[in-house]
Amino acid sequence: MSGKVVRVDSIVDVDIFWVNHKGVSIEILCMIFKTHTQVTANYFLPDEEEISGVGIERIGILGVKASLKKAQKLALEDLDRVLDEQSLKIWSSKRPNTNEPVMFEFFGPKKGRKK
Repeated sequence: MSGKVVRVDSIVDVDIFWVNHKGVSIEILCMIFKTHTQVTANYFLPDEEEISGVGIERIGILGVKASLKKAQKLALEDLDRVLDEQSLKIWSSKRPNTNEPVMFEFFGPKKGRKK
């Protein structure tokens, strides 16, 4: 340990809501700090595990709302990247008899280096 004190920015506000992203429900956790915003996009698997993407954006002259919007976009892009890396495929469909929505989740083969 170097003995340096790391100063952590305190949280000013927190909000949680859900969005539909590419046909899938994603939990969005927004944290507002004094100088920046951080958004985490969470996709929950049936066994209560989650896959997350994170976006961090500085609060500039356009303000907190613009910073949150940009951080949310970055978090969803990061989540898409993580899902792709883990080869998770999510398909949405409807049951023919009842028209109820159904989702299929499966992991494809792991992506490896090309030979």
